[in-house]
Amino acid sequence: MATRYCRNVLVTASPRELVKRKGSEPTAKTIPKQWVIYRALSRELGLVTIDTTHEAPSESLVKLISGLRLIN
Repeated sequence: MATRYCRNVLVTASPRELVKRKGSEPTAKTIPKQWVIYRALSRELGLVTIDTTHEAPSESLVKLISGLRLIN
């Protein structure tokens, strides 16, 4: 029952897009390494992954709702 209501989701984008979104923040330099690590972890854990690289926020929301199985 817990997995029905407690799901982990990885919301991501391409490393290039993430760096673009971060701008000049100091953490932008670590994005490529973080992206590889989070991608590997999400595969191993079987997480729902939503790629927002080329999507409008509303499209990502639809995928999130579907991935969490909040509606049929």
